[in-house]
Amino acid sequence: MFRGSEFRVKSQLPTRIRFNVVISQSRANLLDTVAQRLSVNRYAVLIGPRGSGKTSLAVEYAHRHKESYSSIFWLDARSERTLELSFVKIAHELQMHYDDRTNQSAEPAGNTKDLQDLRDLPVGKDKIPISEKDRKTMVLTVLNWFRCPGNKEWLLIYDDVEHSEAPFLQEFLPAMKNIKSKRGYVLITSRSDRANPSESKRHQVEPSYGDAFLQLP
Repeated sequence: MFRGSEFRVKSQLPTRIRFNVVISQSRANLLDTVAQRLSVNRYAVLIGPRGSGKTSLAVEYAHRHKESYSSIFWLDARSERTLELSFVKIAHELQMHYDDRTNQSAEPAGNTKDLQDLRDLPVGKDKIPISEKDRKTMVLTVLNWFRCPGNKEWLLIYDDVEHSEAPFLQEFLPAMKNIKSKRGYVLITSRSDRANPSESKRHQVEPSYGDAFLQLP
């Protein structure tokens, strides 16, 4: 639990999807495996074809374990544009979070001013900054929040990454090369292991009886 922390941000997660009763226990075991792998490696990748249940598994994990993290953010990783939209959403959530803290006379923390300054950037109808420079500023500002001292228990979930988009995905990932730093957690769902930013062991999701199960290689 992280009550009272300036980094405790309310999670805005996708709607929970009920699992088939027949395989619910199997899924529960797989969710435990994901939790264990994240605990050890601080990142995990769910791999499988479209419709195999990767997203529903990640959604269920987030709901079941939301009290284990200071904040959880869900990112649509289908394309560079959807990731930019996800970062706009995160920036807005963080701005609202610190607005509430200011109204409660709480001490500002993190890169609060930088986050508020994003409101001054010219944006299009989709709320994404118009210029490439401003878009990079937005992404960097949000990523910097995840690097703030004391902000170490967040979880980022990148959903539906394709291997062809993996190169630009790196621009939207927080720095986690030094696992010993113990800063944050990342869960990725993908149809290809080429989206994996690490050399960690992988979870393999495959279709079974119309649903999906998690299979270690």
